[in-house]
Amino acid sequence: MWIHRLQKVEEYLKENDIKFLFFGHRNGDNLESPKRVTDIKILCSDMHSGKVEGIKSEGYNGSYDVMADGDGFLLTYSSQAGIK
Repeated sequence: MWIHRLQKVEEYLKENDIKFLFFGHRNGDNLESPKRVTDIKILCSDMHSGKVEGIKSEGYNGSYDVMADGDGFLLTYSSQAGIK
């Protein structure tokens, strides 16, 4: 997944003392914390190493047919694209 990108965002948030991140678009009005960015990076790392495996998501619309449950969030991705 985007472990390198998440690392860059995590560092930027720390360097600039940013308390919340507003994603907009797909996530609506949700404010995300630096902790969430770190949690997503850890889950992506664990998935990449094989420590955590995604679960087939039957009936999920779109090309994202696999999901992994994080601490209060859900990561979805395509089984064809895999984890990068």
